[in-house]
Amino acid sequence: MARVKQITKDKFLKAYRIEDDFAQAARSNDNLWNELMLIYKHYSSEFSRHCKTTAEGFFKEVYFDSNNNEIYSIKQRVKSPDSLLVKIVNRLAKVPEVPSDNRDIEKYRDISLDNYYEVITDLIGLRILIRYRHQWESVHNWIYNMYYKGDEYFLENQSDGLTNKRNVSFLAEKPKVYLGLGEDRQFYEQYGKGVFDIRTTNSGYNSVWIVNSWSDRNYKVHAFLNSTGDRYPRVPCRRMLLNQCM
Repeated sequence: MARVKQITKDKFLKAYRIEDDFAQAARSNDNLWNELMLIYKHYSSEFSRHCKTTAEGFFKEVYFDSNNNEIYSIKQRVKSPDSLLVKIVNRLAKVPEVPSDNRDIEKYRDISLDNYYEVITDLIGLRILIRYRHQWESVHNWIYNMYYKGDEYFLENQSDGLTNKRNVSFLAEKPKVYLGLGEDRQFYEQYGKGVFDIRTTNSGYNSVWIVNSWSDRNYKVHAFLNSTGDRYPRVPCRRMLLNQCM
């Protein structure tokens, strides 16, 4: 078992400048820090190793597929335990006291040791680099054709029977497109033809997120796949989320 780094509440919150976020997140949960420590210890000692193994397997699946010849390079990463805790605190701080219809925020309301690896959607990251914009379509089509099984497999439409299936891989939500560049909307509306959930951002952030689910005997783990044409700064970042389920 890996050695778990010892952290203290005050030093950790100060180091990452999240004192205010933690106070907001803990307004209705006096035991929040202890719950975060349980998550931290589990992820540090056990789950992060599983994530690393999963990331390596997915890297090979994407990189060595002969149909992915548009890919220039791929990098992978696994979220650090510190980053995991910071993200949980940041998201909990945004959860309103009164439940809302915002599923992206509400899913954090009851985050715990038992489900954090289902709620957090970027424990694993793969970043794909492509040379030219048009090459993104090939990468996206590979992901979509490989894993799309039908809208009934989207998590919001699922029964427990589908969610708990083993050895089944599927897209788990409608791909999200975040656009900060107005001229790209027409491209995605034409290309997506109802496939994408297109959202406008004011920050200039641009990405495509696809959540996918794989079967696993022991865990659920989330990852994102990010494909981007870095040589062309006005080409949006292409990010695809992938989610491994039990």
